[in-house]
Amino acid sequence: MTTDHAPTSGRPTLEQVARVAGVSRATVSRVVNGEASVDPRLRELVERAVTATRYVPNRAARSLVTGRTDAVALVVSEPDPAGDAAAAGALADPVFGRTVTGLLRVFGPRGVQLPVSHAADAASRDRLLAYLGQGHADGVVLFSTRPADPLAERLARGPLPLVLAGRPAGALPASYVALDQRACGLLAAVHLTRLHRSHSAVLTGPVDGAGADPAHRERSAGFSDGVTDHGAPAPALAAA
Repeated sequence: MTTDHAPTSGRPTLEQVARVAGVSRATVSRVVNGEASVDPRLRELVERAVTATRYVPNRAARSLVTGRTDAVALVVSEPDPAGDAAAAGALADPVFGRTVTGLLRVFGPRGVQLPVSHAADAASRDRLLAYLGQGHADGVVLFSTRPADPLAERLARGPLPLVLAGRPAGALPASYVALDQRACGLLAAVHLTRLHRSHSAVLTGPVDGAGADPAHRERSAGFSDGVTDHGAPAPALAAA
């Protein structure tokens, strides 16, 4: 490694890093782009030179080489609350905060950014899809408050990998991560029966029709099964 100092002006270049490290520009490029085929000794020289020169990779140029943006879009799909804090939906939901925390813990150490977008209506959905179509992300995580979300269907049919935070209402060609809602209802039933509560009721969200949420339906079914399995009468059901 040479004794060149960090540049005093302008943005450091690959050539400057190569000169400081005493290696070729091609070697620096391979290290910066994360290629595994670089000799560990040379990699260390380049990494020290990057630090010394304060070199920051040009993300646009790097994307052309790697075919990756190192970004995953987190999309929140819900109607605009119009300034009503009580109707803030997913953004005020503690589950949303925990979901984001989990994503950051995984993506952060890997250098993957997590830009957040809000899709509130048809126009904003179109803008989002156009933005993603321009190659600004490598994948999408969709957090939606609507089980039958039209955006989920459009993203699932698109070219980017998609993961839903929650179970979709229908069959979609996409992965999802969700709680076992039936098991949650069953655990609630077991808890109440152990407290010797023999008459119970379930207050849930819509379980049928266009606004139905499969999570409500599965929790109710799990609770009913748990209650009757312990010999208690079937619970009264009411949808709010």
